[in-house]
Amino acid sequence: MQERYVRIRLPADVLSTPPFAVFTRKGNMRQHFTTKHDPTASKYHCLHCVRQYTRKSDLTRHVKREHADTDTTTFQ
Repeated sequence: MQERYVRIRLPADVLSTPPFAVFTRKGNMRQHFTTKHDPTASKYHCLHCVRQYTRKSDLTRHVKREHADTDTTTFQ
């Protein structure tokens, strides 16, 4: 089975070292770019503190770990 990789070249001001990134799936590449390099990406804000995340799953994990004693049913 031959492994396939998606290789993209990012501008030098976005990613300094190395000047490229290797991903095994195109979806992983999109997710990486969105969470790390897209300033317009949606932000999920914690209702209990000032933290914000680009992935809802990261916010959920944060709330469970840091605010376990508070109501965690709503997100912004």
